[in-house]
Amino acid sequence: MQAAHIKRLRELGVAEPILDALRRGATPDLSEARDRAIYDLFKTIEAPGSGPDEVYDRAAKVLGRNGLAEALALFGYYSAVAIAMKLHRVPIPA
Repeated sequence: MQAAHIKRLRELGVAEPILDALRRGATPDLSEARDRAIYDLFKTIEAPGSGPDEVYDRAAKVLGRNGLAEALALFGYYSAVAIAMKLHRVPIPA
């Protein structure tokens, strides 16, 4: 996780134990249903295969259909930005 992401998450009030888990690649302890749904949704789409229906069903229930669509659009947007940065060899700040 990049320093800019950590800085912004701190500004948003994300607790240090969650940031530490994310840095280590461990599953963070997320008590809010919304946070857990978004995290699980991202981890599911990041992994090979279609993923379990229960993750999508829970995300739709917690986020609503529009919120689910928005989360998927944001995941796609950031993926496209990452691909463009890679192809254009944009250096990662220290």
